[in-house]
Amino acid sequence: MREVRFACFGTRLVPVSGAGAVAALALVVGIARCGRRVSATVDAATHSLADHHPIGISAGVFADSRGNWPALVDQACKVSAFVVELSALSGNELPGLLSYLRAKPRLPFRYVSVHTPVKQLDLDESACVRQLDGLPLWVRSIVAHPDALSEPEAYRALGTRLVLENMDDRKATGRVADEMETFFEALPDAGFCFDIAHAHSIDPSMDVAKELLDRFRSRLRHVHLSSLSGGHRVPVAADHESLFMEVLDRCRDVPWILEAPPPESWTERLARRNWWRQARRRSATAGDLRPRSRRPRGGGGPRRTRSGPCAHGEGAPTMMRRMLAEVQDHNTSGCDLPLSMRRSGRLMRQTWRTSGEWCDCLDESAEQRV
Repeated sequence: MREVRFACFGTRLVPVSGAGAVAALALVVGIARCGRRVSATVDAATHSLADHHPIGISAGVFADSRGNWPALVDQACKVSAFVVELSALSGNELPGLLSYLRAKPRLPFRYVSVHTPVKQLDLDESACVRQLDGLPLWVRSIVAHPDALSEPEAYRALGTRLVLENMDDRKATGRVADEMETFFEALPDAGFCFDIAHAHSIDPSMDVAKELLDRFRSRLRHVHLSSLSGGHRVPVAADHESLFMEVLDRCRDVPWILEAPPPESWTERLARRNWWRQARRRSATAGDLRPRSRRPRGGGGPRRTRSGPCAHGEGAPTMMRRMLAEVQDHNTSGCDLPLSMRRSGRLMRQTWRTSGEWCDCLDESAEQRV
């Protein structure tokens, strides 16, 4: 029997067969968790884990700077300015992290996660949860270890931002799907952080990893990626990369967070993807709060305003007439209108309908339903 594989392009399922077709296949998955569309492109010719996007790193990797949050963020940006996990693994690190975030630093990341303390907890869980609930809303995930939750119900206040991570073979619970199910029953709104190194430590055949995804794939928020050696995090080993590939191909629509320095073979790929966001961060002024908006802020040339000139020098009414003429010409040519032009036409009518002089040129194409 011939095997038929399907790939998702936007909202369409496309049947794919043959090695050549699979090698050229680009898998594009749109989600809202990162604030924009996330494109996960897999090229079977290279098929490296480093090709995933978005990928970032945990600040806990940089132990020498622990507690110095500006320095930790700078080091994380050198690896990736798309995703970061700010790890306050000790209870005495959490107040410093909260103070740092309240100071409204400029962060370039599209996805920010915070890892809750797992040791040296001086506060009771209710007080800890109240502090975590005060994190800015753009912190997408608050990661917790199931074995550290003595009162799971107290964490319900965190709602959908709470994310539970599967544990390794050194822990007493949270290691396999049945143990994780107990915590998800107590915390029905919680998400799932899939730590592939932890799953590998339980079962090197990766059956435990596959079962975790079978049961909790719908809850998946992000992936923790590394290898384990002697109970310590190390860069992803070459033999593990091929072993992890089959499992992680099911996680291409969520961010991946490195919990160890990236392998040397990944450095060039990550740097090539990251350079422009680092440049934007270096040019930004210190002391601003949020992750950068997609809308460019000052300093990038003339702004496009209703009455002023556009960036390319022509007035806004002229530009609108020119664009509408292109839309009309395309319609009358009998060709299908490209999606980008359809959107442009809708946007122009919705935005400029009441803007005086431009109403005339827009009314001229009112009958051309784009």
